[in-house]
Amino acid sequence: MIKFSLEFPEESQGERFFVIFHNVQSLNKNILDVKSDKTFLSASTISLVETWTKPSDSLEIEGFKVVHRRDCNDIRKPFGQITYLKNHL
Repeated sequence: MIKFSLEFPEESQGERFFVIFHNVQSLNKNILDVKSDKTFLSASTISLVETWTKPSDSLEIEGFKVVHRRDCNDIRKPFGQITYLKNHL
């Protein structure tokens, strides 16, 4: 049975799978904030929406791999989704 709890990943005791979901409202404008936030970096998976990204954007986060990405086709708009998963998972 799945047990849900509310706690910060960086304060966790033991091994758990943490999911962060966030409306980033332009990943290009906020990528440095995501890359430096200890809560985001402690998560098992990071799912961001409203990324406003285009296929040519470089959006790597050290320690994570992109497992899903959906970009804007032509112009940047409140659209897009990207999901990162820790490299070791």
